[in-house]
Order: sequence, then C-alpha cells, then structure tokens
Amino acid sequence: MSGQGYTVTVDTLYKEAGTWNDEGYKLSTIKADVMPLRMGGVPAGIFEPLASSIDALVQSMADRASEGSDEMYRIAGALRMTANGYETHETATAQSFNTLHG
Repeated sequence: MSGQGYTVTVDTLYKEAGTWNDEGYKLSTIKADVMPLRMGGVPAGIFEPLASSIDALVQSMADRASEGSDEMYRIAGALRMTANGYETHETATAQSFNTLHG
C-alpha cells in the first residue's frame, strides 16, 4: 500500500509483528527468571526485615514483565490484523477491477 510518499508492505507488517512477538516472549521469560529470587518465608537471619521488601520487588518485576509481554503480544496481533486488512482490501479491489474490466 502506498500514498503520501511512503510505502507499507504487508510483509513488513508481518515481520514487525514477529519482532514484537519475539520481544513479548523474552519479557514473559523474565517473570519465570525472577520468581525464584523471592524469599518466600525463608529464614533470612539479619536480613529478615528486608525479606518482605525483596518479595514485593520481585513480584513487581514479574508483574511488569507480564504486563509488558501481554502488550507486546497485543501489538503483534494488531499489526497482523492490519496486514490481513490490507490483503483483504487489495483482493477485493482486484476482484472489483477485474469484474469491471475483465
């Protein structure tokens, strides 16, 4: 699709969707990586007062990584939906043109 001095190809949209999907996956792995860092009631000796703060920090990191991952997957889906829309419109336009001039 082109106009206004730029060109957008469907392949580019699909490629970008794949990139966003890959990055979303990377963020989702962060949650699994940080959860073992929780103190979770383990006796922490002199660091016991810090245990709840550490657990809260780890949970916050996991939550933000999960939210970021979800958003990246949504962006990937939106890019794919846009690419599909372009393809559908192009097909319909080509069929209409062929019907008129075929």
